[in-house]
Amino acid sequence: MIALVAAHGATFLTLRLPAADAPTTGRLARRLVVGALAAVTTATALGLLSDRVRAATRQPLPAVLLVVVLVGALLAARAALGRGRPGVALAATGAALALPVALVGAALWPAVLVSTVDPAATLDVADAAASGPTLRLLGWLALPLLPALLGFQAMCWWVFRGRTDGRAPVYW
Repeated sequence: MIALVAAHGATFLTLRLPAADAPTTGRLARRLVVGALAAVTTATALGLLSDRVRAATRQPLPAVLLVVVLVGALLAARAALGRGRPGVALAATGAALALPVALVGAALWPAVLVSTVDPAATLDVADAAASGPTLRLLGWLALPLLPALLGFQAMCWWVFRGRTDGRAPVYW
């Protein structure tokens, strides 16, 4: 995860720093993407060799497919950085950051929390789900808040959409 976050951060800097710094940060981002690929490959190999991981994995096919998608996202990010397309690379590294969560969730489905002490104590989706009244209350609370949060995020991206210049070291 550290390698993925570092690659994503460098890609973000390639997109936002002044155009004069873009080649330098682009080279750094490409190297960090290669490091992230190595980390993903190592983690996958160690996971395949681990008896505990293999025992906890209930859905191996989706896990393998998501690892392939994760590697594809990183390769797409590297290619986009090589072509000078930092926006596409940022989207690809963002997807690569989200995919490990989906990968673990898909591999463990329907388990939410796997007990390493007692397999009978493993928590599954049905046991972890909130009750109907709780979900209805949360739905009514989320209904007005979600558009406001998405609107604020869109406004922040719109206001700070350009590259920084030498006058301001930060956006704020």
